[in-house]
Amino acid sequence: MENGAYQKQSAPYGQGSGHIVLDDVNCIGSETFIGFCNHQGYMHHNCGHVSVELVGGSSSKEGRVVVRRGNTEGTVCDDNWDNNDARVVCRMLGYHGTARAVALARFGQGSGQIWMDEVKCTGSETSLAKCPFIGYGINDCSHSEDAGVICQ
Repeated sequence: MENGAYQKQSAPYGQGSGHIVLDDVNCIGSETFIGFCNHQGYMHHNCGHVSVELVGGSSSKEGRVVVRRGNTEGTVCDDNWDNNDARVVCRMLGYHGTARAVALARFGQGSGQIWMDEVKCTGSETSLAKCPFIGYGINDCSHSEDAGVICQ
């Protein structure tokens, strides 16, 4: 990014609430208002107020994937969980090396909500919320199937 501008992902300043007004914004830098940048249209998006963190690992680069949606934490089921999915999670957390998916609650079982199941990222998405999955809270899993990642 130029001119001292930095891009942050995975809600480092806290999650928002309410409507998501813009997505896939592409500015050239000379615009005087973000609405003048190229975008898909107001209120047209494929994301949610979602952030991720890793818990249960021996360092901040590994652990069970915990998704925070609104004020509720939950896990991700390991059905179809692969390195492409792990790559997206690691990128959301600022890691740009290799990423390895792990399954079967390797970093311990979570509790409560299982937010995501059948996640099918290509690996290029900027957020786990932009990957195809069957819908928030819809799953056929137990916490013995909690997904994890190891980031490099």
